[in-house]
Amino acid sequence: MNFIKKIKDLTSSSKSKSLNDFRKELKQREQTNKVYIEQRKNEDVGFEFQTKGIEAYKNKEFKKSEKYLLQAMNEGFYSPGGLVYIAKIYRKRKDYNSEVEVLENGLEQLKKDKKNNYGSNLLKVQERLSKAREYKVKQENN
Repeated sequence: MNFIKKIKDLTSSSKSKSLNDFRKELKQREQTNKVYIEQRKNEDVGFEFQTKGIEAYKNKEFKKSEKYLLQAMNEGFYSPGGLVYIAKIYRKRKDYNSEVEVLENGLEQLKKDKKNNYGSNLLKVQERLSKAREYKVKQENN
């Protein structure tokens, strides 16, 4: 008896959504889930590339490190740590243009990220960018 009452309640026009409304809502949820899953996949892939890049850097394999760190960013994965490592590579090469470019772009991406609070790590990236700009100006003036 309780089951029949529930069905009547669900099918009453004042309490239930139309089937089309339900289908639209379901499609929206499915699309939202697909986008979320794709973002998570990219973050996971990006994290893996960054981890490999940092490991390669620590093993003094700088070309390999650069490749992995750029791949992480290409996947949309930015972190203060990854930015600092790739900036170190460019500074070792005295490629201040690339260092400034990657740090500026990376900071822009990090500031868009409302999910994370990078705090003092963001300050480290900003300080590094400031120093890289100084080196770039000195290099251009010589």
